[in-house]
Amino acid sequence: MKQPETRRLSWEECRRWLEDAPRLQEIHWTTDPVRHRIEGWVAGREQRVMVFRPPLPWPVLPGEGRFLPEYMHTVGSNPEPYVLFLFQAGAAAMGYFEEGIPVLHKAMKKYVRRASQGQAQIYFLKRKGKSKAGSRLRLNNQQALFEEVNERLTEWMEEYNPRRILYSCNPTLWGMLFSAKPEPPFDRKDPRLGKVPFDVQEPDFEELQRINRLILTGELTIHDPEVLR
Repeated sequence: MKQPETRRLSWEECRRWLEDAPRLQEIHWTTDPVRHRIEGWVAGREQRVMVFRPPLPWPVLPGEGRFLPEYMHTVGSNPEPYVLFLFQAGAAAMGYFEEGIPVLHKAMKKYVRRASQGQAQIYFLKRKGKSKAGSRLRLNNQQALFEEVNERLTEWMEEYNPRRILYSCNPTLWGMLFSAKPEPPFDRKDPRLGKVPFDVQEPDFEELQRINRLILTGELTIHDPEVLR
């Protein structure tokens, strides 16, 4: 069995793909708004032949139906405004973007790791609990980071009303972010949310720029090239 062929596409290449896709009449299209991708299946058979993941700043994908021609008209030649934030224990980087360019950005770091073990105190707490003053300081710093991120997000959301909210954050910290005060300016099921599908290094402005370049591209995986010939 041949290995799938994967290609990374520019913003404009993705738009051209979307225009051409409906012409493949033997393909049945489905969407996965949560994972932000379009899948092509051989009509009448359970055989997936391709997966297309658009750039993350594209509008939220619709559900099932004859969507491609209608959805195509919602995708402009440049990204609509969006927020991108990268969150790890002790570090965060975030930006508000217009046409793919950072208009506002902020990077934050806090001391939250035990020097002897290299693990964030917030994870250590789950196993042994807090005790010493250093532990409490690290936990307070992590809480302060949650608060600072949510405050900045609230300011940007109220002033600019971005079309997408794109993020990288592990499940543990994601849950804690919603427990912080103030809370994030959106709920967990906000349709504008999109999770970054790339490995993220320690967040700073350079990493924010790198991830932004990646999310402005799409990915096309072809499982059966013969169907396209």
